[in-house]
Amino acid sequence: MKRTLLFGGLTLWASLSAFAQADEFDALAAAATDQPAQASSWGALKWSGDQEFAYRLGAYDPATRTGPLVDGKLSGEYKLGDLKVVAAGQVRNNEFVPGETAVFYSPGSFKFGLGWQEFSWGVADKKNPTDTLNARDYRYGADASRLVNPAATVAWYPQSWMSVEAVYEPWKVESKYPTNFAASTQAGLIDAKAKLVSKGLGPLLTGYNPSASAESTKEDFSNPVAGGRVNFFLSGVDLGFSYLYDRDSFYTPVVTMGSFASGTFQLPTKVELVYKRLHRFGLNAKTTIDKYGFWVESAYNKTEASSADSYDNRHDSIDWTLGSDFNFGPASAYYVNVQYAGTWVMDYDAATLKDYTSDLTSAQLADAAFMAKRTYRSLVQSEGNQTEQLMNTATISLKFPLADELVTPNFSAAAIVPWNYDDTKATRIASAYFKPEVDFKPVDGVHILFGADLVYGWVKKAGSSDVSLDTATDKLGIYTPQNSVYVKVDYQWNGSLGSN
Repeated sequence: MKRTLLFGGLTLWASLSAFAQADEFDALAAAATDQPAQASSWGALKWSGDQEFAYRLGAYDPATRTGPLVDGKLSGEYKLGDLKVVAAGQVRNNEFVPGETAVFYSPGSFKFGLGWQEFSWGVADKKNPTDTLNARDYRYGADASRLVNPAATVAWYPQSWMSVEAVYEPWKVESKYPTNFAASTQAGLIDAKAKLVSKGLGPLLTGYNPSASAESTKEDFSNPVAGGRVNFFLSGVDLGFSYLYDRDSFYTPVVTMGSFASGTFQLPTKVELVYKRLHRFGLNAKTTIDKYGFWVESAYNKTEASSADSYDNRHDSIDWTLGSDFNFGPASAYYVNVQYAGTWVMDYDAATLKDYTSDLTSAQLADAAFMAKRTYRSLVQSEGNQTEQLMNTATISLKFPLADELVTPNFSAAAIVPWNYDDTKATRIASAYFKPEVDFKPVDGVHILFGADLVYGWVKKAGSSDVSLDTATDKLGIYTPQNSVYVKVDYQWNGSLGSN
């Protein structure tokens, strides 16, 4: 029933677009234009839509990511004087996702906002270290879309070359991942118990049933996010600084230990995955030299780690993106965008497994401090997405409009190479993403696209000389089962009524 109503709504909005092109609707708009006093009193209403119908065919596993998909976005904007109201929503991967729905008021040199907002901080292309105010949906790829978040904002423009912005979020919506962290942690605890049982220690572990749970977002104003940024639009360069008292996007484990068999075993009985706090300090700059654009964006993430040898918290990190773009070819119609992004984890622990390759001794099993540290070291970095000291990422995007944009071949790719990590189980060679696409535009507002989404992570497992795909733990390789080729039909439309 809900899907029927949804498609009915899409059809209704699409028909509004058709009316917008009809003579009767043009007459209404003209009449509104002929009466400026009335148009001014009622303001301006704009609406738009983007409907996409796709069919995907699994390129790795035909049973995965195969079939029809409907993506549709509807948005509206009403403006009256200094007041603006926006509302949006969309169907993405066959499920409804709320869009930006908020009220903005802009008296003089100020702008106030309240509602479910989407932020776009930073100057880099997609890989934005400072753009963390919105959660992300990573379930279908690393190039994740934003999820709107409740927020109150105020911006001040004291000069044409300067802006100051403050943001308050009463709570932060959770990001979505393809991995269930609580379930994978639970499986790890059960596996560790099974190894002890296999050594004939089962009778001594009576009553040992370890469990794992994950914290959920509390929408009760008890864990807010706040911060701001200042931007300078100077001659030749745009420069920005930002700060956020943020909530981490990844979990940190809190371990409870227990004693069994009269102190013979000190084992983790419960693991709670919680969101801890971060201080984020951001910097970005962008300039243009001749036909070339250049930018740099970076963020220092200060965690709750108390010292360099702290093992129960994620360590501080620095993220950065360096990029450039330019146009070339006939009438400078072709476009190239290249970037290098990196993440450096300070005091990274690259021996989380190396230090525990031998069997545990009786003394170690009975040592509560030793077993707690071992448990934390095995979980903190992996649960917190810190799987190497230095992560190197290179991206490229190419666009070649032909025949007055009737046909536009596109190509995007990314390669990731890790450095300094624990290679006890495997040598991680590289990960890569490829997206070739051809866009046909027979008429304005209609696009027919043919393309593919292909992701891989290559490893060489310990004891083997063969290179294999990692579809379980690699940052990009986990999306390999979703590889697909596709055809899409995209229809974009808009309309308006009145003036402001």
